[in-house]
This record gives sequence, C-alpha cells and structure tokens, in this order.
Amino acid sequence: MRYAAFRFRGCWQFIVLSFVLIAGTLLQAGAEDFANSTNTNQPLSSVDWSAYHGAEAEDYSDQTPASGDRIGIASVTGPDGSGGYFFSVADETAWAAIHSFDAQDVAAVSWKMGNSLPSVSVRLLVRQNNVWYAREQVYSTAAFAGISDFQSAPETISVELDVEAANWQILDLDPGISLGLTGQSPEEDLTDLTIDGIGFYIEHDDPGTVCRIDELRLLGEVPPEMPEPTEIVKSMPGLVAFWTFGEAEGDVRVSEVGDYILTDGGSTAVSRVGEGPFSGYSASFNGSSTYLSLPNASVGALDIAGDDAELTVVSWVKWTTTGNAGFVSGIWQEDNNDPRRQYGLFINLPAYGGYRNVCGHVSQYGGPSPKVLSSGYLPYSRDYSANLTEVLGGQWATAAFTYDGEYARSYLNAKFEARPEYTEPGPSIGEGITYAKNPYYFPDGLGSNGGDFTVGAVRLTHGMSNWYKGQIGGVAVFDRALSPYELFILHAVSVPFGEPVIRFSFRNASGSDRSVSTRSWCAFEDAVTDASETISNGWLLGSGVGTGTEGAGYLAKTSAGKQGFAWTDAVPAIPVTLIERIEFTLNNSLAADSVYLALKIDDTWHIYSQPFSMSIDGAISSDWSSAELENLIMNRDAKEWREMIFDASGLLEQAQEDPRAIPSGLLQGIGFFQTQNAGVIRVDDLEVFINKRSLVSASYATWKQWNQHLNPDFSNSSAEPEMDYDFDGFSNILEYAFARSPIENEGGSLFSYDVSWSGGSPTIQITANRRKHALVDLWLQTSSTLNLWEIMSLPEPTVLNQWEIEDDDIEQILWEFSLSDTQTEAFFRFSIAEPLN
Repeated sequence: MRYAAFRFRGCWQFIVLSFVLIAGTLLQAGAEDFANSTNTNQPLSSVDWSAYHGAEAEDYSDQTPASGDRIGIASVTGPDGSGGYFFSVADETAWAAIHSFDAQDVAAVSWKMGNSLPSVSVRLLVRQNNVWYAREQVYSTAAFAGISDFQSAPETISVELDVEAANWQILDLDPGISLGLTGQSPEEDLTDLTIDGIGFYIEHDDPGTVCRIDELRLLGEVPPEMPEPTEIVKSMPGLVAFWTFGEAEGDVRVSEVGDYILTDGGSTAVSRVGEGPFSGYSASFNGSSTYLSLPNASVGALDIAGDDAELTVVSWVKWTTTGNAGFVSGIWQEDNNDPRRQYGLFINLPAYGGYRNVCGHVSQYGGPSPKVLSSGYLPYSRDYSANLTEVLGGQWATAAFTYDGEYARSYLNAKFEARPEYTEPGPSIGEGITYAKNPYYFPDGLGSNGGDFTVGAVRLTHGMSNWYKGQIGGVAVFDRALSPYELFILHAVSVPFGEPVIRFSFRNASGSDRSVSTRSWCAFEDAVTDASETISNGWLLGSGVGTGTEGAGYLAKTSAGKQGFAWTDAVPAIPVTLIERIEFTLNNSLAADSVYLALKIDDTWHIYSQPFSMSIDGAISSDWSSAELENLIMNRDAKEWREMIFDASGLLEQAQEDPRAIPSGLLQGIGFFQTQNAGVIRVDDLEVFINKRSLVSASYATWKQWNQHLNPDFSNSSAEPEMDYDFDGFSNILEYAFARSPIENEGGSLFSYDVSWSGGSPTIQITANRRKHALVDLWLQTSSTLNLWEIMSLPEPTVLNQWEIEDDDIEQILWEFSLSDTQTEAFFRFSIAEPLN
C-alpha cells in the first residue's frame, strides 16, 4: 500500500492514494524527507532524485555537493527533526530537481521551505504522459539567514493542483542538452491529476543564494465529510442515554436519545467550557458543590437491573487530579441509612485497588459488600473493576466499564488491562483476600434499588460527596456490554485528527526503576528468562524523564549480549486495516543497536523486516535531546513482515525466510524484539495512528469476518451468506462484497487482469468492483515452488479498484494464473457490514 501525507500546522492527515503490491519508487512511504544519516552532504541520487543544472541541463545527480554551484542532501538536521534536507546553491542560474514514480492521483502538494533570500524562486514540477510541466505560480520565502531559523520555523508551501492549462507551462528538459521554461502552456488542459513525477524548478537570481526544502508531502482526493461523532455514538445498538453537554450554564442537559433531562443539583451551577469531543463543549465540575441529577421517578430505562442485566457506561473526561474519589455517572447512593447502590463509573477509588483508576461499580442489594471470611459487612463496597494505568489529570480520556452479568471490566481509552491478582487491605477496611480486579467477578446481577441517576457526585450518609473535579464532554449508557471493538470506536471518534488513538508513554513517577509489569507490559530476556516482574533481567521502566510527554519514564533494555522481547496485549481492539502509522522515540546509547517492531494479529506475532536504529549515539538516560522519532507507515505486504516465533520456553526468533502478510483482524498486541544489543536500548512514546474516515463506515455496521474461496464447489437455493442462491458459482456473501446480484446469474468472474510490459517491466493489473460496505482483502496463493503470497486491501469508498503486481517472476505468476482451481488457490478474505436497523 502507498500512502501520501499532507501536514497542516503539525496535524497529520494521511490519505490512501493507491494500492500497489510491490513498492516502487514513489516518495518512500508517501513522503520525502530527504534523509541523510551520514556526517557529510550527499548527492541527490542518494534519495533517488535527479538534478540538472543550467541552460545545458548538466547532470549533477551523482555529484557530492562541496563548493560552487551545488545541489544535494544536507548532513544537518532539517525541520522534521531528522538528519537531512534538500538544498541548492547557485550563482544566477537554475536547477531542476526531479523524482519519478508509479502513476498516482494527486490533489495537492506541500513542503517546508526556508531560503536565504526572497530572490530564490521555486516552481513546482509535475510529469504527465512523459511531459514535465512547471506551475505558473512562483514560490519564495522571507530571508532565512541561518540554518537554525529554517530548522525551527520554516514556511509551509501548500499547492492545490488543477488541470487548467493556463496554470501550467511546459518545461524544456533534455538532460545534457537543454533546461528552461518555455513560456508555452499546454494546448489542452491536463487529462487529469494523475502524475508520475514531481520536482522543483529553482532559480537563483542572486549569487551564492541557498534554497532549502524539507518534508515534501502528497495528498490524494479529499474524502467525503465525516459524520459528526455524536451520530456515530447514536448509531450504536443498545444506547439508552447520551449527553454531550453543549447547553449553557444553568440550562438543563438533554439526552440525545430518550427523554432524560439532567438538572443542577448542587449549590453551584455546573459551568460550560468551550471544548469537548461531541458538542464542542463540556460540563465543568468544581469538585465541591456541582453535580447533575435525574430523579429516580424519571430514570426509566436507565434502571438497568436483573439477574442477567448487562450495561456499559462510557464517559469522556478531563479529570483534575485530586485525592477525592471522583464519581462520574450512574445510579449510586452510599447513604448507610438508605443505601441504593446499583451501578456507577468512578475515577479514583483507592480503598480496594482503584487509586486513580477507572472503576466500574456494581451492586445487587444496594449496600456494602458482605465479608467472605466471617459474617457481617465491609464498611464499603469492594465490588468494582479497576484498570491498572492511572488516569492522567488535565488530559482527555475515554473512561468506560462494562458488565455482562458475570464480570465487570474497566477500560481506559478502550484499553483493557488485566489484573488477575489483587490483595485488598486487611481489617478494618478489608479482609486481606486476593482476587482478580480486572475483570471483577460479580455473578449476582444488578438490583433495582431506587436511586437517582447523577453525574459528578453521589449521596453519602452525611450528604453529597465523592465530588468529581474536571470536565466531562459526554456520558453514554448502554443496556448491553459493548465489545472491545465497539469501545474502540467510541474512543476513536473522540480523538482529534492527527492525534494517536493510543499512546504508551511508559510513565514511571516513582523516582526509581520499576518492572515493566507495572504498566501492563511483559518482557523476556532470550526466551526463557521472564523479565516482566523484575528489573534485574534486562528490561525495565527507567525513572528518567524520557520524552516527558506524560511525565517521567521510558522502556529500557539494559542487559547486553542477549536478545529480548518486550510487549503488551493491553491494546485497544483496533482493526489493523485502519492503522495508518506507528511512531516511537529512540534514545539508544549506541547507534549500532536496533529494535524491531512487532504486532500481534490473529494470534500470531508479526515482525517488521527492517530494524529501527539511531543515526548517532544517544545521550545518557536523563538526556533525550538527541532522541530520534521513528515512523512506520503501515502496510501489510508479505515483503515487509516476518513471523516472529516466541513460545516462552526457549524459542525466540525472527523467521527471516517466512514472509508473512499481515491478515485482516484486530490488534492483539504490540512490542519490540531486540537482538543482542551492545549498549542500552531506550524507547518512549509508542503511538498508533489510524485513518479516522475509514472508521466511520465501520461504526455504522456490525461486521462479520469471512474467508471465502473464489470458486466455491457448492450450489443450492439457500439465502445463507455462504450459499449460492443463483447457482452462478459465487456465494451470496461474495457477490455482495463485489457488487454483484446474489439472485441473478450474471456469469463472468469477480475480477479481470491485464498484463503490460511498460519499459520492459512486466506488470499485472487486476480490476474488481467492491461494495461500499465491504472491507475486502484479495489473497492469491500459488501452489508451485514459487509459493507467492500477495495481498491487496480494497479502499473505502472507491467503486472501481485496480491493483498492480510487479515481480521478477512475472512469467511464473502468469503461468500460475493459467492453472486449474485444483492447482492454484485464489480466495478472498473480507469483512461484510450488516447495516444497523
């Protein structure tokens, strides 16, 4: 897959431009950062660009820039924080710097620029049908006297492309012969915005001036507007009530569904703040005298009760850290003279293991918990789930818990962290017994105990208390236990564009090194030494500052000479097809050391084939000034991934000879594999970004996973998904996915292919139609010794999709296609959406 990116003021928006199986030469990963990890300037050919100089188009592509008129990749850091940027120097002459790639549809282009003088002018170049065109518009910047100014505050140039001939002129570029602007526009408009080359025409009108460019980005067609996040939440089945808190201070708060009206219950009115994930606002609670209430007589379907009752409570919160127990929402009354507990979402219940955690309280009888080891009752209720990671104050978070009639489960930002063993305090608070805290076993069901529904506080014996302090941007209550994937959707829709849906910051504020298990991570040194619970076997959470994004702490491997693996399965249920990129920061003590990124999908660990390392030695653990940001643009091509074999009993290795395309499915784990390091490995701020627009269609439907052979060997008149109602050789679900009629025998095939030999490089082009609400992966497996695996993921919402396969063994592939079905496997794996009623 190829992606291109457009960056607006630090906010990334990644758009799928095309789906190509074999990576070509298009700006690596959809962007060109003009990377240079050496200590010397490099020729432009080092990043697969070409350069031509002067009226005779002298080829400078392979010339290392040293003195005089020169062009290349600088060895110093650019605005993106990594080594390298494009530069050119000339005395009153022009340059053309160009790059060729496979044809792409491009709607816009942007780059960062900081030239030494405004007299340096730049025109954008594109190539179409073997002709180079220069944009009529000329771009320049203010004077950037020094490199530091360019590094810290470059100007962003953004160009929206169009096909109008008047906006372009033909570039005369004949290497070794001529270079210059012709002043001649195309006779007709450009055919479309499909281009196969990009570059810059740079004119230096003053001697010795410098042009500096970095972070070149391409952008595909802008997709349709995304529905409001409020509508996505409302589309979820089982929604009973949903408040978005857009009302002004003093007004009643009205649910988006149902007839549920919250009114001020405290001595001070709940105020409104101008930020929030749904209405653009949030309700602000002062932590001492503000809360909202719905009397029991009006709770209606919010009275979720019964032996088999299920529920989910989700709140989008920006909590202000306090020592108080903070009640977010639910039906919960702890008055010892009139107990009416039922269900409630809390933040910070330290009595029984919920210090600064998301806590999901449940109750059948309304009172405190009965003792286990003796008769009588505890002073409070221990019956709640609690996650492990602390809720950070001053940051937006999605806090949720589910109850399925047997277990309560707490989630923070859609992430479930198992806590299989928790020992509660001894008398007089508890009994010192040990049990699982997440999930929390509670098979008793929920009682209908007559309490009010409140937000921000609960009634205790002495009056209202457990005051929540901070903002609440939304509260949603469902009468069923949502799945981890549904909770991920509810979290993801609230995350702003350009922000990660999940971040692992390895926070450690203890002042000393801690084990990785304190952040729900696991680790092994080699494959036999469990390093999860100790800091003495290689892996640990360092106590230094790290990047400081969420306070002190980072992940480290300190033991040298041994391989290792650190990972977590406490991840949101993210469909791997939605992942756009993964980023993390490295501060290794030695540039020679590297790490591999690993993902777990479909119960199998997949490891990215290319290691990540630093361009220079890192500093000490307390100094992250030289740390480097690593970025993986996500693709699932077999050529990029290997299976990682790990069984915690002596086997930990990367299967180099086993290419493994990543299948569709939900993310189950993420981690780092490391081979025998010589120094110290340090990682911080592991972040996952998704394509939010693709999330939209998924949120409106219930998805089912199918594996379907291309030509099933059954036929009957059933309407079941796997059956073939119209006897045409394709199952009903397969025909739905590929926009065919399941009740009319249309004949033909689901896809067609054509072979081209452009430039002597053979390519197979496959064409197929795909239904809007079907996410499809096309797998082709040949059964000969070639054993070729290819995977193509069809994008949303295109109707006509084409893929190109380019391979040295193209003739073998063609021969494989000609085999009968008994010799060649060709099948589709896809997810079909069933639109919700």
